Amino acid sequence: MSIGRDWMKARTQVKVLVVDDEPVMRRLIIGMLRNIPVLDVEIAEAGDGAAALQHLRGGPENKPDLIITDLRMEPLGGLPFIRTVRSGEYGIDRFLPMVAMTSDTETDTVTRVLRAGADGLVPKPVSQEMLRRQVLQVLTRESPFIEIVLPEGKYFGPFSPFVKQNVLVPGCPHRIVHKRQGRIAA
Repeated sequence: MSIGRDWMKARTQVKVLVVDDEPVMRRLIIGMLRNIPVLDVEIAEAGDGAAALQHLRGGPENKPDLIITDLRMEPLGGLPFIRTVRSGEYGIDRFLPMVAMTSDTETDTVTRVLRAGADGLVPKPVSQEMLRRQVLQVLTRESPFIEIVLPEGKYFGPFSPFVKQNVLVPGCPHRIVHKRQGRIAA
């Protein structure tokens, strides 16, 4: 689902699957999603990747427009969940937009998340603005585009070579934004 360029004209109905093993975190994310003015969200919840896969296999009425998943969960964590969705197993749409959440923003974690197939990454603790930005960016994407938003205190320099060498297809636009200073590297 792409809400396209007209997304600001009216509230757009969006089905979101929120996957996190912490009920308090799911409630927080759901509250933040409901506070995005241009979206009218219908929420489904799952406590881990296995429960999310079961939900997705439940039929077309369970198909979300966006999945937001934590990485560290038991018994099935976020990375294996993302890989399973991207594999197309069980008849699940492998192109579902997915945003990962993690408190670990080290380069190797970002590498694994993007290689697994996540469309976006939101660092924890999650802020309303960072979540809003990633959700709207992923939902309005009309072509492959990667944007990594870094939390305050993290320097974006090491990520630009990583993105250029490991993620991008030639000609695929990307930008890396440092939250506090608003730097952009292309």
